Amino acid sequence: MGLGITLAVALVSLLVVGLLKGDPKQIIDQQIARGEAPPAPDFALPVLVAGGTVGPEGATVSLSSLRGRPVIVNLWASWCDPCKEEAPILQRIWERYRSSGVVVLGVDTQDGSDDARRFITEFGVTYPSVRDGTDGTQKKFETSQLPETFVVDATGRLRQTIRGGLTTASERAIRAYLDSVVGP
Repeated sequence: MGLGITLAVALVSLLVVGLLKGDPKQIIDQQIARGEAPPAPDFALPVLVAGGTVGPEGATVSLSSLRGRPVIVNLWASWCDPCKEEAPILQRIWERYRSSGVVVLGVDTQDGSDDARRFITEFGVTYPSVRDGTDGTQKKFETSQLPETFVVDATGRLRQTIRGGLTTASERAIRAYLDSVVGP
């Protein structure tokens, strides 16, 4: 009987710790909602398509190497239907703000390089993309779905998260933030 009680107490304790810890994505979103800016997870990945700002194809780029500029990090895959729908939104943001130093950076994950390149061509994407063949970046950002988008400020801190595909409302929110830090 003593062993059963001990096991029950241990199980309840683990459950309580799990509930108190919460979902990391919700914690990040709650921090941002409170006006806090948690650090963005760093990554170093090979450039799939250069887009003119992150180095030549095949070179490795890290998020930390882009400090000093706001970065819109978008995790996507060629087979993802919401990714197809939001590609024009990201392209518009890139075209409007790249001359102000803003980087839109696609992170292709759960995908093959050839499929990703076809997607980039088909949807007229000109912003740079890197490729994560291991899904490590997705794990670092603790994403649960594709696409997900993260607005990182010039100091490397998360300012916005968009879970799921971008919409006109989320585009307006990203643009309002960028207008406030680099101007319209």
